[in-house]
Amino acid sequence: MSGLAKARYFPDFDRWPKARVFFCFCLSFIAGLAAAAFSWDYFHPQTSLVFLAAVLALAAGAAAGRKKFFVPALLAAAFFCGFWRLALANNASQAQSALLAKGQEIALTGVISGEPDQRQTHSQYTLGDLRLPQTKQTLPGKILVFADTYPLYQYGDQVLVSGLLAKPEPVGGFAYDRFLRRHGIWGLMYYPRLELAAIGQGVWFWEKIFSAKNRFRQAINIGLSGEAADLARAMLLGDKREIGAGLRTDLSRTGLSHLAAISGLHISLVATLAMSFLLALGCPRRWSFYSVTALLFFYILLVGLPASALRAGLMGFLALWASYLGRFGKLTNSLVLAAALLLMANPWLLRDDIGFQLSFSATLGLAWFYPLGRAAWQKLAAGRYFVRVRLAKAAAEAALVTLSAQTLAGPLVVHYFGILSLIAPLANVLVLWTLPFLMVSALVALVLGAFWPAAAPWFFLPARVCLDYLLLVVHWGARVPGAYQTVFPRPIWYAVYGLLMLWLWRRGRIFKSERGV
Repeated sequence: MSGLAKARYFPDFDRWPKARVFFCFCLSFIAGLAAAAFSWDYFHPQTSLVFLAAVLALAAGAAAGRKKFFVPALLAAAFFCGFWRLALANNASQAQSALLAKGQEIALTGVISGEPDQRQTHSQYTLGDLRLPQTKQTLPGKILVFADTYPLYQYGDQVLVSGLLAKPEPVGGFAYDRFLRRHGIWGLMYYPRLELAAIGQGVWFWEKIFSAKNRFRQAINIGLSGEAADLARAMLLGDKREIGAGLRTDLSRTGLSHLAAISGLHISLVATLAMSFLLALGCPRRWSFYSVTALLFFYILLVGLPASALRAGLMGFLALWASYLGRFGKLTNSLVLAAALLLMANPWLLRDDIGFQLSFSATLGLAWFYPLGRAAWQKLAAGRYFVRVRLAKAAAEAALVTLSAQTLAGPLVVHYFGILSLIAPLANVLVLWTLPFLMVSALVALVLGAFWPAAAPWFFLPARVCLDYLLLVVHWGARVPGAYQTVFPRPIWYAVYGLLMLWLWRRGRIFKSERGV
């Protein structure tokens, strides 16, 4: 093979900058974890062999002393580490397996380790710090307890539970066992006997977080009502469980489900507003950076650490850090780094968390296809009068953002929910322009209403106008004839669509290189 052919088909690792090596390292780790997660439901590799393969690969590359040997070895080691990380998460303890196999009533003590989920018919408690009273044996992981509405227990209460411990199983077509596993829950108890053993056994920090969240939730309940309150709690606090089935269906049909999730837009608005406010007050950039970082950390904890908020928070922190250092990185690099960090902490997110998949695919679609679509639009509309109208520009930008995000997130929505929203671009054009004002007014009202609940209806009045408008668009759009289609595509459709997206991505790369972007 000639030198020209080698240069074309084989990367020249000697010329790779460190940023590209690190990017490919994170990508290889994700690929290894994906290969294990999507290949076997229960993957038990020999951890020692994986460690040995990774160490040998690194040793071989280091011994060669050249990048063209070291980089492939490093990427292979990252791929094996992805396998190893999933193996660690998948190896259930022998004590857990023995308890689940008994099929009889047992007694456990545990501490309520999460915010209690209070519903109209029952309550749900997540118990951690599990112990067997007879042997004082400690059990890793958590169990989920379904109990009566009263008596009501709080975070940090230690309770003695006696009942049948069941293994989570799929319910219908819903992989309920996988859904719980990503939260570290390995067992279920339905209406056991509960007895309060002690109080105040939780972490002081989380007690204050839940207390603040309850005050904010109370402010929303006083200041708003009906579907507006449900949507506000979902947008500001991440409480989506009280959204009615009708509103949830209409949001899905109009392609506006992202309104009810803590997305990158929410996090970026919070960070941008806080940074601008502190700089306007004359605070040094260094202290503004630290203050906004602390605010992001607090807000993500407040909304319950969802995958979309964690992704947006990590990317927001990386952007702030780059701004602070004066080194602006690419969006794709920050996205892959955020994904690798989240998967290192919880590898089950990749396969079992729909929110994680939708969040990252939508952001990746924006990073890849928005620049290409914007350039094509500018070329198509060059010289036309309506392009110079500000309203037309805003509508075009909103449509491009929606279509770019849907290029990769749309197939996932169709796969999981069987709905293809045809009215999504128009619906997003109608609502996206209101979100900055809505978030600003709602966040200000949230803080003021928490300190002065009696005046909360007045504080939330501007936000109420925006929320009513959003609900009007959602319900109207869902009832437009042909607004959505119920689709159950075949696997070959995904393959063809994937090839089309790869071709568009390649065309975008060529376009950027020709323009020197």
